Amino acid sequence: MTSATIFFIFEIYFVVMKKIILIFLIQSSLLAFGQNPELFTNTWYLQNTIIDGQDNIPPVSEVIPYITADFIETDYGFQTSICNGLSGSLIYGEEPAAYFQFIDVAITLGSCMNSPGFEGFDEYEAVYFQNYWESSLNGNAHFYYLVDSAASIKTLTITNINGDQAIYNNTYLTNEENLLETYSIFPNPVKDRIFVAGINIKGLTLFNFLGQKINTTNENEMDVSNYKKGIYLLEIKTKNNHKMTKKIIISN
Repeated sequence: MTSATIFFIFEIYFVVMKKIILIFLIQSSLLAFGQNPELFTNTWYLQNTIIDGQDNIPPVSEVIPYITADFIETDYGFQTSICNGLSGSLIYGEEPAAYFQFIDVAITLGSCMNSPGFEGFDEYEAVYFQNYWESSLNGNAHFYYLVDSAASIKTLTITNINGDQAIYNNTYLTNEENLLETYSIFPNPVKDRIFVAGINIKGLTLFNFLGQKINTTNENEMDVSNYKKGIYLLEIKTKNNHKMTKKIIISN
C-alpha cells in the first residue's frame, strides 16, 4: 500500500469522523432545545426529597435559606448544592418521557459545619446527594422529569431509576408559606379536640386573642373542650423548628 493510499484512507476516516461528531452534536442540541424551556429559564428551589415513599423536607436556616438546582442551557450543565455541591454535563431524551442523564459528574466531599445555622444539613446531604442522586448515577441511568405549569407556582418533579423523587418549585417560599402548602388543621371550628396533619409536629401552643399562652402540648392534637367560645391562635412548631400561627375558632 502506497503512502498516497494510506493518506487518502486517513483523510476519508477523518472526514467521516467529523461528520459523525457533527451529527451527534446536532442531535444533542435538538434534544436539548426540544425540552421544556422552563427547565432552563427557572432556578428551582427544593421542596421535598421522597425516598422509599417517605418525605424529607429540607432544613432551612439564615445561613442556608434554600437548596437550589439549575439547568444550564448553553453548555447542558447541571448544578445543585447545599454545603457540598453536585455538578455535571447532561444529555437529554424524550422516550418514553422527557429525561436527562449525566455524561460526567462531580461531587464535592466535606461536612457541613457543626455550628449554629448548619444543624441538620449533614443528615440532609446524605439523603439528597447519596440516597437520591448518587444511588442512581451508575451506568446510563435516566432521570425522568416533569414541569407542571398549571398553577402560578411551577413545579419540577425529577424521578430517578429507583422511583425516588426530588420536587422543586420555581419560587422560593418562606418557611410558613412552604409549610402552608402541606399541612391541615381540623376540625375548625372545633368543639373538643383539634388535630394537625401533614407535617412532623414538635409541639402546639394555644394563645387567646390577648396573646396569653393558655395551653401547650408535644402532640399533634390538643384538647380545647374547656375553653370558652371564641377566636384563638394556635402556634405550630415542627421538628425542623419552623413556626407558624393559625387562627382557630372554638365553638363550645
